[in-house]
Amino acid sequence: MKYGNWVRCKVSQPGGTGLLERLNRTYKYQFAFRQDWQSMDDVRAAMPDFHRWYNHERRHSALGYATPWSTLILSANARNAA
Repeated sequence: MKYGNWVRCKVSQPGGTGLLERLNRTYKYQFAFRQDWQSMDDVRAAMPDFHRWYNHERRHSALGYATPWSTLILSANARNAA
């Protein structure tokens, strides 16, 4: 059974793993390592809290210190107004 091919890429190249690695680092250091988890069920149950924090509360330097949600809303409003 063949599952697919592995493609090696640099972290910084377009389509690389840089975005995922940055997200994983943020998840680990800002969320996961600050909790005292008792089970994987606890981790799974807390994931919506991380998603909400990351998208609605955390300010991203790449977005001019705005939240992803506010950037998405502004972009959608600009597209709809045009």
